[in-house]
Amino acid sequence: MQLSNTRYIQIDGTRVALLAADGREARLALKELRHKKKELLHFKRRLRRRRKMIVARNKREARVGSAHDLSALAYIARSLSAVLHAISGWHPFPARALPTSLNAVNEDLNTLDDVLLNVSSAILHVEGKLLGG
Repeated sequence: MQLSNTRYIQIDGTRVALLAADGREARLALKELRHKKKELLHFKRRLRRRRKMIVARNKREARVGSAHDLSALAYIARSLSAVLHAISGWHPFPARALPTSLNAVNEDLNTLDDVLLNVSSAILHVEGKLLGG
């Protein structure tokens, strides 16, 4: 996960550290935290979409039958595609750069949830410090 650079926030793994020294920097750090939270939520939506695509692909692969279930034209097309792929490495639909492991996506989502929780608590901490004095 590649996040944008920040000046007053440092995120290491799931740990969120604030590098603000005074009130002005704390207000800027608060803006950065809110922006970072939106960015992380956007990344979480992408991961959920990716997980949904993997589950749908797994269901589709389980549903696809053998060659006996195909029509004659589909059987010929699949056979031709397999021969072309075996000979030249050409494939009519190149594979996308999606992770094949549902477990990896779920682990990323769990880690992202931890980071979002820490960012939210950092936002509350900074707001409390700014309101308190």
